[in-house]
Amino acid sequence: MHPLDRDLRRHLESTVKAARDIAERAARSLLEQLGVERAAAFSYLSERQRGLRRRLRSHGRQLGDRFLPTRGSSKVMRPDEAKTPDSGPGACGTMLF
Repeated sequence: MHPLDRDLRRHLESTVKAARDIAERAARSLLEQLGVERAAAFSYLSERQRGLRRRLRSHGRQLGDRFLPTRGSSKVMRPDEAKTPDSGPGACGTMLF
């Protein structure tokens, strides 16, 4: 198998970066719609959505999201801010997205 031409590699890289930005914006939008940062769930959420919200909040705490007791809400970190035990030099850190 031959390596990609330089122009094709650059195009592939820019396409992957753009796709990642779109995916991160979509994930952030979903977290906001589910009210993951809020202490209480929105009343319009179905039971299935509430379950997903609980699982996302739990997973976020495992990844280092901070609980803010004064407001009863969480500070949701961006995926690139998440610190995991295996996130060191040369390690591939686990991210929520």
